[in-house]
Amino acid sequence: MNVKLFEDRHERVLGIYPNSYGFGYALMQGALTVIDKGVIRIQPIDNTEVLTKVKALIKKYEPERVILEDFNGNRSHKCARVKQLIRSICAYLKAHKIEVSQFSREQIRMVFDIWNAKSRYEIAEVIARNIPKLKMLFFDKPKYPRSETYYFGLFDAVSLCIVFYYLND
Repeated sequence: MNVKLFEDRHERVLGIYPNSYGFGYALMQGALTVIDKGVIRIQPIDNTEVLTKVKALIKKYEPERVILEDFNGNRSHKCARVKQLIRSICAYLKAHKIEVSQFSREQIRMVFDIWNAKSRYEIAEVIARNIPKLKMLFFDKPKYPRSETYYFGLFDAVSLCIVFYYLND
């Protein structure tokens, strides 16, 4: 049985989730409406190149708000490079007067706990069940704890957007 998350809202937001490969992103206009999505892989990983790609997405989509992870929470496992990247993205957004919201892993888990989803995989599963556009991108459960599947960053970006809509309803 599919559980609908909640009614759509109309503010267009861009969720960006940097990770060890590059970043996942999702442009959404409502909690269940994905306008565009993707995973950008950058090898070798370089914050300057990632920031260039993020700026291009922001320029292309002109979102009303950008959503990022708040890495200060207890459950965040971001390395120093990714923390610095998130700080750089925030500085860019502030300089260009673009609204930014940040949510911790604890806030994401709190919101998705309503659907008994606690792990990143379980959260991705709830998202795939409720957003048909993402169902075909859903992946098998990783065999090793804390391993990164290619599409995890995309589902993480979507989860950030959903948390924004949920907490601002």
